[in-house]
Amino acid sequence: MTRKEASNNHGDRINRVLTYINTHLGEKIDLAKLAEIAHFSPFHFHFHRIMRAYLNESIGSYIIRVRLETAAAMLLSTDETVGDIAWKMGYESPAAFGKAFQKRFGISPGAYRQNMGSHEYQSEFRQATGNALLSDLTSIKMELKPIIKEIGPKKVVYIHAIGAYEDVGPVWERLAGFMQKNKLFGPGTECLGISYDDPEVTETEKLRYDACFTVKEEVKPEGEVGFKELEGGTFAIFRHTGPYSGLSETYKGIYKDWLPTCGYELRDTPPWEACLNSPEDTRPEELITDIYIGVKK
Repeated sequence: MTRKEASNNHGDRINRVLTYINTHLGEKIDLAKLAEIAHFSPFHFHFHRIMRAYLNESIGSYIIRVRLETAAAMLLSTDETVGDIAWKMGYESPAAFGKAFQKRFGISPGAYRQNMGSHEYQSEFRQATGNALLSDLTSIKMELKPIIKEIGPKKVVYIHAIGAYEDVGPVWERLAGFMQKNKLFGPGTECLGISYDDPEVTETEKLRYDACFTVKEEVKPEGEVGFKELEGGTFAIFRHTGPYSGLSETYKGIYKDWLPTCGYELRDTPPWEACLNSPEDTRPEELITDIYIGVKK
């Protein structure tokens, strides 16, 4: 195996492990299974070292954290009971979930749902998470009128990034270089970003993001560049005009103001962000981003 082939193989292994985790949060995730997916022995010294180096934490801590942060988002964006959310995130009982949630955030699931937006909550949450970038959580009313549309599955090449959302520019450059090298750009190519975490919940250095370009056919993974198919279905499409730094406020409006009265429920798929122009030749206030939220009746 050449050095390039070994590098490609390594990146594909990591992508497959993270994809499996993200799509099996409600199940018991066996570390031996993850090692098998990565084609390592479950006791292989390098498996844990490789994953820790990539994630900045142990694989076990990563699974626990993503489960709890997904649960936190569900508490705010759905009316499901704490017990149902606990079950969906793989906890055997609401008590076990509550204990883990309290340890992670310094507040109970019920109090988190009830007190979101209060100054007392913000202070307690900052102290528990150490997130210095937590913004004012006071609800902001917004006029949001989405287009509801059926969207088919999308084949994409992607790079999975971990870190501050505002620092993903180099990731997009590397992915664009891959697209150009392999002559994959075409008239219908779409530029999609997938943000898996809420920056008001997850520490900045642990935010998960996929930079994606749509492609016509399956593409062989190469290094950090992976291939997958995004799930289609019914989407509520919201248009955000302005700098990317304001996207969090648009998301707040969607989840706090639009969702409770829209008559739809959220599907268990992360939102897509379709970039309709580029910051390279567009002023920040004129940037256009369509946010695709998976919904069902």
